Amino acid sequence: MYCPVERILHYLELPREDQCLRYYQNDRAIQSASSEQVRLPIYGDGIGNWGHFDSDLDGLKSVLEPILAQYS
Repeated sequence: MYCPVERILHYLELPREDQCLRYYQNDRAIQSASSEQVRLPIYGDGIGNWGHFDSDLDGLKSVLEPILAQYS
């Protein structure tokens, strides 16, 4: 449907602007440890990688499961 940035703008009820969608093409100086990553578009290579840790999350899931119904 939307790229991740478009989804954020839509959720925040902000207008769609091309500059927002091409944030990685901005030439402005970046003062952070992740300055190289800021220049990259959002990618989906890591989607699903959390699955490797699924069994480690069992305790957390059991605590949060009763609360989840309040937010669905």
